[in-house]
Amino acid sequence: MFIVYCDNDNIPYHKYSDMLANLISKHVKKVLSWKIFSGIREAAKLDEEIRLRHKFILCPKSTSNDKNSSDITLAIEVMKDLFRNPAIQRFIICSNDSDFIPLCREIQEHGKECWLVIDSQNNKNEIIHKIYDKVLDLNDERQIVVKAAAAAEKERMAQAAALTAEKERLAMITAAERAAAAVAEKSQLKGIIKRLLQEYEITDIFCKHKNRINISNLQVVFAAEKINWKEHTTKFKDFLTQNLPISYSIDGSWIVRKIEVA
Repeated sequence: MFIVYCDNDNIPYHKYSDMLANLISKHVKKVLSWKIFSGIREAAKLDEEIRLRHKFILCPKSTSNDKNSSDITLAIEVMKDLFRNPAIQRFIICSNDSDFIPLCREIQEHGKECWLVIDSQNNKNEIIHKIYDKVLDLNDERQIVVKAAAAAEKERMAQAAALTAEKERLAMITAAERAAAAVAEKSQLKGIIKRLLQEYEITDIFCKHKNRINISNLQVVFAAEKINWKEHTTKFKDFLTQNLPISYSIDGSWIVRKIEVA
């Protein structure tokens, strides 16, 4: 059975709560309780959920320079638990403060284990590894978080790149489809114009004009067929030049059929 004692002045619980929980859960199946020791100023940073979920112990300082209030309160609470609850086999202290070494010795003399949770970024004291039964390092958990964040960012960038590539692929397909549709539309338009010319050739007007078609007359024919040549160019003659069948040519204001040589 475990109890965790968190020196909030030394390792702020509001900042490291998730990392502490993840780190300790890897080594401990069940924690009996979490006890958080904090001064009045630091207590303001703890939200209501922490106060309800864990035992919060206020450590008022007797003077502005008294930095040992939390340490003393934590030590007293550990000694109380040591004597009144024999079922506790391991005491976990979360602190970078080396002042708890005598407390660790006292716990071990009563046949119990004392673990220490530190942040090696702020604690380089190697002797603690020889004294405490186990030392857990928040920095190890921090590195896991950093690597996980980097992996998540790498995955996000890969997904973004894949999405961009897919958009580009679809854009290329769309462009190709538009180009194919334009070719088909142009071919269809030429077919309609060829049909209209062939129909016009059998009329009396075509014969009276010596087998020629006046461009202005043809414009009326196109309008009747709802062909809006202005969607393609600004000049009707340019439109005809681009879309006339190869058997026809433009001569001034006339369209004439080319003489087919046998």
